Amino acid sequence: KDGFWINKCCHSNFHFVFPQEPAECSNKRYNSPEYFNTQFVQKFGYGDYISTQEINEAWFKTILDEILVINPSPQNILDVGCAVGFFLNVCKEHNIHAEGLERSDFARDYGIKQFGHTIHKGTIELNTIPNNSYDVITLFDVIEHVQDVNKAFMEIGRILKPKGLIVINT
Repeated sequence: KDGFWINKCCHSNFHFVFPQEPAECSNKRYNSPEYFNTQFVQKFGYGDYISTQEINEAWFKTILDEILVINPSPQNILDVGCAVGFFLNVCKEHNIHAEGLERSDFARDYGIKQFGHTIHKGTIELNTIPNNSYDVITLFDVIEHVQDVNKAFMEIGRILKPKGLIVINT
């Protein structure tokens, strides 16, 4: 599709692009404001992502409710690929400390300036987060963008507290 090979895992229904485009290309796209704000969504991106705040936060509240069934009192949540921080907003409304990790300069800057969030720069594979920092780590629509899945899960294991919870949606 669009010059990329889409593969299917022989053991599951998981579809993936392999080989992935070079990191320099995807970094350029993700750092572009157009990725979140235009009809660029036709091929890559989210269109007018900012205008979807209400519907996204309603969905994230449903997910947070499910997390709270498993872990009724999370101390620290990390939302990997948090974009502008809509899930972080929902956590804040529930008095739960949450931080983000975002590769897009545009999205990270927006979330920090607009909502006052703590959003770390980087990807799950390349980050400076200390060991055992979070008791819940979420990845909403992120895993399909990860360049090195093995490295990503090694990093999740490193920064997740013992007996922590990982939530992945794609």
